[in-house]
Amino acid sequence: MEITSPSNPKLKYVVKLRSCSTREESGEMIVEGYRECRRALDSGYRPRAIFHCPELYLKNENEPTLVEDCARLGAEVYTCSKTCFSKIAYKERPDGLLMVGPHVSIKLADLKLPENALVIVTEAIEKPGNLGTILRTAEALGVPFYDRELLARAAQASGLSESLFEHHDEKPADTPFFATWAGPFHSPEPSIGQQVCLAQFQAIRDIAAKGACVIVGRAADFVLDGRAHLVRVFLHAPPALRAARVAERQGVSEAEARKLVRTADRRRAAFYNYFTDREWGDVGTYDLCLDTGRVPVDGAVAVIRAFADAAGRD
Repeated sequence: MEITSPSNPKLKYVVKLRSCSTREESGEMIVEGYRECRRALDSGYRPRAIFHCPELYLKNENEPTLVEDCARLGAEVYTCSKTCFSKIAYKERPDGLLMVGPHVSIKLADLKLPENALVIVTEAIEKPGNLGTILRTAEALGVPFYDRELLARAAQASGLSESLFEHHDEKPADTPFFATWAGPFHSPEPSIGQQVCLAQFQAIRDIAAKGACVIVGRAADFVLDGRAHLVRVFLHAPPALRAARVAERQGVSEAEARKLVRTADRRRAAFYNYFTDREWGDVGTYDLCLDTGRVPVDGAVAVIRAFADAAGRD
């Protein structure tokens, strides 16, 4: 079936699935992007529908096969115009593939943590190498690893919609903020972006208060500044190497990958600088900085572990 009108009811339904409450009520969720869809299918996921836009395909090599695989599994296939697909896409640079299917959810209450658990919270991992370093460090310490749980926790505690956290996550707000950390807001009411940020900061403090933890991103070094046993680590790599890895992972040209890297850096820097009144990447705000382009994953794990041991903070 071909969809050419942005007001099509099926598109409106997909947009509503961005809301946590709609996902819970409908029992369905969105899986967007070639890599995400392929991994979901390979893991046994069975979509109800797939929306695709050939104009947005990155390579136009594997995408048609994925659409055919969904059709063989009984999924309804909807071909969208570029305008229509852009309406339902969540990614800043959509690649023309989006599946709708059963909602897979694990609640925080279902997680069984051992006493004094070391919890790792990550968001917006820049490249697989950094994620591998984090995972292997967690494995070396014998601790569990959790991804994207901070948004759900902050949403649950604050009463705000999880979709708001997804939209505003690591983005600067619209009014000066850093002074509000210790005093009242400049405006009578905090903006939505400020409320989201404060809720995330509170979730970070709550996690840290329960015991050892590893928190990635969201200005956690600022939020937890001054706490005992805090080790602040900054992982970086040469831009060319980062672009090459992004190009391989996302199937884009290196020129496009360089743009993605620059955009990600600007967004992270804007968020960090805005909410902390500090400078993102300033070595003076970290205990340890590692170039993951020179140090392999195992080496980075060993360095981080050795540093924590030597600092007496493990």
